[in-house]
Amino acid sequence: MLGLSFGFTRHLIRSARMELRIRWNWFRIFAACVKTSSRLGWNARCVGRQIFIGSNSLIDEFACLYTGMLREEAEYIRIGDHTVVRPYTQIYTWGGRVDIGDYCSLNPFIVMYATGGICIGNSVRIAAHTVMVASSHKFDSTDRPIREQGYTAVGITIEDDVWIGAGCHILDGVHIRRGAVVAANSVVRDDVEEFDMVAGVPARKIGSRWTRSTGPRQ
Repeated sequence: MLGLSFGFTRHLIRSARMELRIRWNWFRIFAACVKTSSRLGWNARCVGRQIFIGSNSLIDEFACLYTGMLREEAEYIRIGDHTVVRPYTQIYTWGGRVDIGDYCSLNPFIVMYATGGICIGNSVRIAAHTVMVASSHKFDSTDRPIREQGYTAVGITIEDDVWIGAGCHILDGVHIRRGAVVAANSVVRDDVEEFDMVAGVPARKIGSRWTRSTGPRQ
């Protein structure tokens, strides 16, 4: 009983210290890295030093932003102006960088692992439960566990005015170009061209926004 009590006390102390570090980091980021016109939810979790939030943006309650966990000085998260990050979205740099532009919306339960870097342009809509992983495990050898074979990390790029539907998976190395639309529950493993509409597992072109417009192609 004494051992259980001692172990429980140590756990409480560690948990309290972690909470204090997170809360202190919240104040530091709010004071130094958040414009006065933006809002950082009291229950948002911000871990690491390199987090920058632009003007008129919202980091909602229970959103999680993590940088520097691999102790890399080059890691950062930069969020532009008029951008909304909804509850329970989780962004991890994992050694990479995250750039999110202006007028973007990231909806609940999005997960980003940015080892190779994730770059998102302006006016991008990303629906709930989308997953972006900017790395991939190597698995060529059958003589060693996959965990021992390392990984590749190319990066993910999403240009301006893209709409990504709910539950999509964007894999490493993908470049989604301006004006594209990705249907819900798609797995994107190849580049998507300007104004194309893609869907499926894996995602394939199903149409073009040009065919729906009477205006000339720019």
